[in-house]
This record gives sequence, structure tokens and C-alpha cells, in this order.
Amino acid sequence: MNRAEVNGLRLGHEQILSLMNEKTQRLLEAQLENNGLLLKNLEKSKELATHKISQSQAMNSELPAATLLDRCIEIIQSESENHSEICRRLLQVAENKVEAIQARLVETLRFQAMTERRDNIDDAHYKTFQWIFQDTSEQEVSWASFAKWLQNGAGVYWINGKAGSGKSTLMRFILSNPQTSQCLSHWIHEAEIKVGAFFFWRSGTRMQRTQIGLFRSLLHEALAQKPELVPEIFPDQWLDARLAVEKGTSINDLHCTWSLRKLQEAFSRLTNLATTSLKFCFFIDGLDEYEGDQDSLAQFYKTLSTRPHIKLCVSSRPWLAFEDAFQQCPGLKLQDLTYNDIMRYAQDEFEDKCRGRIPSTVRVVDTSALVGEIVTKANGVSCGSNW
Repeated sequence: MNRAEVNGLRLGHEQILSLMNEKTQRLLEAQLENNGLLLKNLEKSKELATHKISQSQAMNSELPAATLLDRCIEIIQSESENHSEICRRLLQVAENKVEAIQARLVETLRFQAMTERRDNIDDAHYKTFQWIFQDTSEQEVSWASFAKWLQNGAGVYWINGKAGSGKSTLMRFILSNPQTSQCLSHWIHEAEIKVGAFFFWRSGTRMQRTQIGLFRSLLHEALAQKPELVPEIFPDQWLDARLAVEKGTSINDLHCTWSLRKLQEAFSRLTNLATTSLKFCFFIDGLDEYEGDQDSLAQFYKTLSTRPHIKLCVSSRPWLAFEDAFQQCPGLKLQDLTYNDIMRYAQDEFEDKCRGRIPSTVRVVDTSALVGEIVTKANGVSCGSNW
């Protein structure tokens, strides 16, 4: 280890040193200082070794001068390496502690049922929603191309539709479809991207219908992928955790109380990190199921989306608060686009349930007409919403 490496250890681990108790800090600093002195005096040691060799030659030493010099140098270097190894081990222990505290703070953001709504939405019928990634110019009903928005667009993409039109099913389909990542790769180029998602649910727990749940979920998802950002996103909580651990608190016993204000500040710090090298894309479902001021919620997302390198896909019913905020944004009206999807789903379900029960005298065209009439009356809404 040369002098530059020693100095790098000293300067690059100030944060780690702060996690050690005073006694350990003094020990490690002494080892580092000792390494520096050893390296600094290496030339003097060589001169001393040369002098000793001269004495040995005067005493008719049997060992050649070069061998004696090499041995002296080996002893000096071995001593330096021993001290360096001690430093490395101490620093590794501290680094492990840093990572453990980061992981613990991220874990305190998690809450029960955080992904329950998203996980419990039925998968889309295998023949449906494929159109969301297709060229819109080839469709009977035109809408703002979702694929192009993922690839090159900015701001908000608004998916709106009636209750039961399948908005949540479509959002889950988008998140799980590899084409989403493929399209986003055109947008990010060589940058790193963090994708977050949250599904509001009015019938769920308080966390599932409030901004506290929203921010905890998005922050957890982002920081679980990049835990080294924890000290920057949560500076106060990070300092408190360090002090608590230094005083003997077990890392597993660390807890945080997350107020809406603290979470908003943390989320602001996170999104402020968005640059050409780090981009964010958020998918938020069910804005109409949020428990609170929906006008403020809509404006928050609209303002957030104006920042460079951040984009949001949101879904909701076409309520006034969301129309006012998103009417100028690219998007689609779901019930206008799902006739064929519902037709395929209903036809498959009809055939599956009625197979072997329909008299041979009934023609297939008759069943298709019946299904078509049902779908037309549904007007873009399915009671199952899993098509």
C-alpha cells in the first residue's frame, strides 16, 4: 500500500469512522498514521539497512549485500502490510455497519399491505390490452401513443375511464409487461432509471388510501434499489440512527416515525436527484380512490412531472379535478378502446362455460351475436375487470 492509498483510506472513510466508538477510532487512526510514517521513512530505513550491510561485510558476513538489503526491505514492507490489513478489517466492519443501518432505515418505510392492492388485481386476459403498445395510427379509435410517450415523451400520461373499465388491470399489465422496460430504454439512453408504483385503494387500510402510504411505498422501492442514497434522502434520521448505534442500540431495534411532512421532504430530495444520469418513472393507479383533497393531489403530480428526467403514468376516473389538471396531457379514455377486449373475453368465457351445454341446433353465429349484444350494452365496463 503506497502513500496515496493510505491517504485515500483516511479521506474516503470519514463517514465510517464516525460510526466507531472513540476507542476504535483512535486505534484505527493510529494505525493509519503509523502506516504513513513507515512509508515516509522507507528511504531512511534503506539507508540504515545499507549501513548495517557495510558493518556485516566488515565482519566477513557470509550473506551477500543484496540479500541483506532485500531482507531488510521485506521486513519493513511486511510490517506496513500488517498494519494495512488491520486497517482494512476495521474499515470492513464499519462498512458492514453502514450498510446494515441503511438497510434498516429502508425497511422502516415498509408497511403491511404495501403491495396488496397491486398483487390482488387479476391478471389481464391473455388476448387483451396488447393494443396499448401498438401503433395508434392503425387503430379504429385514435389516442396518444403510450409506447411513444414511454420512449420519448415527458410529463404525465393520463389513463382515464369509468368505474369497472379495467384501469387497474391495465396498469398492472403495463408494469409487468417487458415492453414497458424496452420502451423506457429509449428514453433513458445510458442513464440509470428507478421505476416506482403505487395503487390507491379506498376500501383498503389507511396507508393504502393516503399520501403517507404513497410516499413510503415509492421511497422504499427507490431506496431498496439504491440504499447508498439513504444518508442524503434522510439526513436527520441517518444521524439519529448513527448516534443510537454508537450508544449501543441494536440496528434491528432502530425505528422511525414517518410523518407526512418528513416523507414529502424526503421525496423532494429524491426527485431533486433526477439528472441525465438518473431518471424516474412513476406509475400511480386510482387517484380517485385517494382519501384527501384530490385537486391538491392532481396539481402535485402535474408540478412534479414538469421536472426534467421525471415522468408519471396515472389513472383515475374522469373526475373534474383530474380533467382540469390533465386534460392537456397525452392519454386515453379506456372505455372507448376496450370493445374488442371485452368481446374476446366474453366470447372465451361463454364458450368455456357453455361447452357441451349448447344444443347442436344452435349455430355459432347465433352465440356470437348474443355475445356482441351483451358487450355493446356493457359500454366498456366489465363486472370482472380482469380482461
